[in-house]
Amino acid sequence: MKKFLTILVTVGVVLGCSQFGAYENPNGDYFEVERDNRIYVLGSVEPFESFQKTHHLLYTNTLIGEGPNGQTVVFEASNNGSALQNRLAKIYGNRHGSS
Repeated sequence: MKKFLTILVTVGVVLGCSQFGAYENPNGDYFEVERDNRIYVLGSVEPFESFQKTHHLLYTNTLIGEGPNGQTVVFEASNNGSALQNRLAKIYGNRHGSS
């Protein structure tokens, strides 16, 4: 119940701070944030919380026009290889029916 309330408060803060939506999976290791006709896909709580404040990600991979409604999709990336991006892309594809 505590985790649910934390998620609810986090999403409520995100939705209240700006005109964008957010999705978090139950494991807390995948987030989607819609902002400025882009979908930002993040892989943990820390970058998600930082993004709420700064609207910036240090490393990204951007796919122009690949969102469900032609939005740009911006995946969080890492300077340590492609494992994070591959994991996020797989979850994103499963959620949105793409590969």
